[in-house]
Amino acid sequence: MTRPGREAVESAGLYLVRTLVVDGDVATRDLLVEAAGNRGHQVMAARTLDEAVAHLSQQSIDCLVVKLRLAWTEPLEIFLRGLATGTVSPRPQVVAVVLDDPPPRPAEWLTRGVDDIVMGLSRGHDLDLRLAVVEKRLAQRRRNEEGRLNAQALGRNFENLFRVAPAAVLVVAARDGLVLEASEAAGQLLGLPSHEIRDRFVSLLLPGLLGRDDVFQQWDETAGPLRLRDLSHRRPDGSPCDFEVEVGRCFWSDRPSLWLRIEEVGAARHAEAARLRHARLEATRTVAAGAASTFNDALTAVRGNLDLLGKQNTPRGETQDLLENAMTACERAELTIRTLAGLARTGSVHARRRRADLRTLLNRWISMAVLRGQARLEFDIPHDLPPVELDEASLREALLSLVENAEEAMPQGGLLKVSASLLSSSPPIIAVEITDSGEGMSPDIIGRIFDPYFSTRPGHQGLGLTQALAIITAHEGRLEVDSTPGTGTTFRALLPAAESRATPTSPASVAPATPSPRSRGRILVMDDDAGIRVIVEKILSLQGFEVYTVRDGTETITAFRRARDLGSPFDVVLLDLEVRGGMGGRECIARLRGEFPDVKALLSTGFSDDLILENHREHGFSGVLTKPFNMERLVSTVSRLAEA
Repeated sequence: MTRPGREAVESAGLYLVRTLVVDGDVATRDLLVEAAGNRGHQVMAARTLDEAVAHLSQQSIDCLVVKLRLAWTEPLEIFLRGLATGTVSPRPQVVAVVLDDPPPRPAEWLTRGVDDIVMGLSRGHDLDLRLAVVEKRLAQRRRNEEGRLNAQALGRNFENLFRVAPAAVLVVAARDGLVLEASEAAGQLLGLPSHEIRDRFVSLLLPGLLGRDDVFQQWDETAGPLRLRDLSHRRPDGSPCDFEVEVGRCFWSDRPSLWLRIEEVGAARHAEAARLRHARLEATRTVAAGAASTFNDALTAVRGNLDLLGKQNTPRGETQDLLENAMTACERAELTIRTLAGLARTGSVHARRRRADLRTLLNRWISMAVLRGQARLEFDIPHDLPPVELDEASLREALLSLVENAEEAMPQGGLLKVSASLLSSSPPIIAVEITDSGEGMSPDIIGRIFDPYFSTRPGHQGLGLTQALAIITAHEGRLEVDSTPGTGTTFRALLPAAESRATPTSPASVAPATPSPRSRGRILVMDDDAGIRVIVEKILSLQGFEVYTVRDGTETITAFRRARDLGSPFDVVLLDLEVRGGMGGRECIARLRGEFPDVKALLSTGFSDDLILENHREHGFSGVLTKPFNMERLVSTVSRLAEA
């Protein structure tokens, strides 16, 4: 893998470290500027410390590289004190380079505001290493700041969600029964504005609740939530009502507290399950809309800096492992964000719906989704299936969540059957069934599988089926489930078929469905860098290609073979030449050619001097793409090979 140049870094939208080099000597100043520039920094230069002060007053600087010389001792001390006590925030990292005319005991400057010292430039690697340390510190500082802002945003989101939640909830101090917070629904139920409920004692609000505040202190600490029934209450307007109250422990602003969920008897008992489920989905949408925006901004900065830092020519070892772990965490967070954002967008599905051929879409979506699984896939979709008014992006997410759930129910493999049929003609309803031969579910589990954040599998957040239900409901459809323990499960999505469109000359004629955008080809991308996989997938997908990504040659061969078996082969394979800890492109193409002589493959590499580039066709490649990618050339090369 090669280090990306500045142009590649800028084109990828990654954050650049802003570095200011301060040196009065032109020759050494140019050397320092070049060293920082080679690492992808945005570099500026100043001849004197006064010029440096002017730069700092005009723009934010991340790193200062300054020559440490005897003649600059006093002004440098004043300059560093100004950094420590001034208004520059955040304070830049200071790297001092000791060359000619050094001051006595240079190491003492580490206690005067200098963060790192480089003794001479005879070994350029020393300065490069110190700049790498600066980049790591800056990345950590930015992550900490993003985390702080993220925590504040989440706190605001939670506070807003609490206040508008459909449940009537009070938060009460455990020590004295003082009400700390109240939802708007609690105010409506008690007949008081929520701001008048806060800072009052719960025994004054609900005299019949427990009679006195100290009962909370006598509550057995080993007990779970306590439910109190048949409590009579009279609102300030004189109207009587009966309550049931559930009490549990919590912390509020780091104070031991109690939450009280209040239900009016009758309203709670006779409410329909569908209304409660709708309320939970609406609450989840509220969280999703705020969290998706906040997290996405934070992760964009974090991932960009981590990806840039991971491509530097610095010692790897433990640092590389930590970077890879951080990148994996980012990928998991991105998956959560996409799920939350998709859930938040279900309210606008109707505006994006278009008439489309569901059969074509099902074949395309599902054949790509099951490449990594072990289940046998069976399709039963008639050719004369009526068209459907659908939002392609969201319905794809919903159905793939059902497919993923089915595959997870069969970890050792099994039969995955996807079928579709027309159930009725007035109104026309299409049933899409996804059936697995897995372990099945008990009735109590079935009753909760669509609840947000409920999952029976460790490590799962429990939003996939919630999102699927919301999307299908937004399509004016229904999602049903049948399951028998030990036999398997069937999810049934019932979608209304598109209405017939008659013409004036032929009342019985039906307008055909708008054909789904034709795929320009199926592309398999292999690269060990997660950032490259993401950007290549996005670019090619925007150009109309169906893209599937894998990490190494072993996964490539498995996916290519399974796609052929499913009858949906890949048109082009993009192979990375060198893969850390796995099979690279050279061995992979040899194995693919041996099994599939007609495979069309492109070589992807950052090693411009490798001999394989000159005779790539002898190794089985149809073309070469060098890194960093020129995006226009990437699209044109893949297009030309896919259409060949």
